[in-house]
Amino acid sequence: MVDVLRVHFNPRALRNLTLTDETPALNPIIQSKLLNFAPNTESPQILSACGRGLRSTLHILQHGIEVDQIVNCDLGSAPNDTWDVYIVLSFSYRTLVLSIWEELVEDRDAGFLSSLGADSLVQVHPNGIRHLLEVREWSVPSGKSIVKAATNKRQIFSGPGFGRSD
Repeated sequence: MVDVLRVHFNPRALRNLTLTDETPALNPIIQSKLLNFAPNTESPQILSACGRGLRSTLHILQHGIEVDQIVNCDLGSAPNDTWDVYIVLSFSYRTLVLSIWEELVEDRDAGFLSSLGADSLVQVHPNGIRHLLEVREWSVPSGKSIVKAATNKRQIFSGPGFGRSD
């Protein structure tokens, strides 16, 4: 007879993962219609009936949000007093970080690594990770530092350097 190796698993609470963002789901979509019921818009909206029973909802989905330029002004000279160090401009194809010093200069190494979720940024620095939605910061244990980091839309991976501070 063959001996069977039994593996025991004791469930526990998560220690290495923290929920930072959630994406609301529309499923199940029961029915949807493409309508242009707002007279001042050029693009039609999608009207969707979602859910079942007590969890039924009606959603109006708009494709994109229009952007209107309200103010356009030249900065002229260098600022004489600044309270911020960076200006972050977000485009559909990239994010531009400008440093405020004597003049506005594009900063290619500002420490901003990626966006996380729908509406937040992640800044990785050698001593920790700063999550910029409402500012939440995680500091590495003393004597350690972050030497490499990578993100996707939902996760942050950081590689600590043990006993190094370079």
